[in-house]
Amino acid sequence: MPLLLLFLAAATPAAAERRTYTVSAVELTREAAARFPQRRCLLNLACVTLAGPQVRLRNGDPRLFLSARASPDMGAQPLGEGTIELAGKPRYDAARGAFFMDSPEILRVEFPGLPQAYVASAVELTRGLLIDYLRQMPIWVLDEKDSQQALAKLVLREVEVRDGKLRVVVGDDD
Repeated sequence: MPLLLLFLAAATPAAAERRTYTVSAVELTREAAARFPQRRCLLNLACVTLAGPQVRLRNGDPRLFLSARASPDMGAQPLGEGTIELAGKPRYDAARGAFFMDSPEILRVEFPGLPQAYVASAVELTRGLLIDYLRQMPIWVLDEKDSQQALAKLVLREVEVRDGKLRVVVGDDD
């Protein structure tokens, strides 16, 4: 993961003083895009495919914002394409070396051009499956096979959104 190399270079065991690095929304989007498209189904009857994730970080807001294209289908019938946007607080799980979005809140779900009879079903399917996905799957995982990322797992202490950037603190607590 190239963006980790930028902020881990100084966090070696010999020099693990506390340091703060920032990660941009562009870098987070690039990392998220590697995990998409995602397809989730409910009883193999109703499915949704999520693609094209975009991560945004807003000044003055401590949340991550994620939007994606959603393509639901019922049975073999596609219901059209729409957009879903949600926001949640970033959390780092040190045991898993993974970043999650906690308490995701749906901000917007739109399916323009979808027949009105299908809108409610498409919205509920998309909302439920995306929130379930975010509970179970991290938006970013450190790769322990990579020595720099394995080191990050050991020294990463804190993560938060501040001033429109993801702020990552690494190093000793001393």
